[in-house]
Amino acid sequence: MESVEVTVYYLEMLAPSNCFVPAPREGLTILHMQSPTVPYYRSLYNAVGKDFNWLSRRKMSDEALATDAFLAKSCWPIGTSIWGWFRTGWRGTKRRAEDG
Repeated sequence: MESVEVTVYYLEMLAPSNCFVPAPREGLTILHMQSPTVPYYRSLYNAVGKDFNWLSRRKMSDEALATDAFLAKSCWPIGTSIWGWFRTGWRGTKRRAEDG
């Protein structure tokens, strides 16, 4: 595989938003998972990242991924958007300790 220059961006939300954003499409549902299984997480990660050469977690063993801070800590819930029978996206959001 050829080398690719990478830039990583992080977003930080310092205060809760009072903004309401309607669903972008009728019938869209967001499922929140506190502790996703390793196979489920891998399916999300690979579905989104395979075309963008996401490799860091693909290289991890199942055991290492299960104990990785992202999956093992309840402060990183996963949200998956579903439309009909199709997964349309996902996100992981780190909660602040004071948010509970």
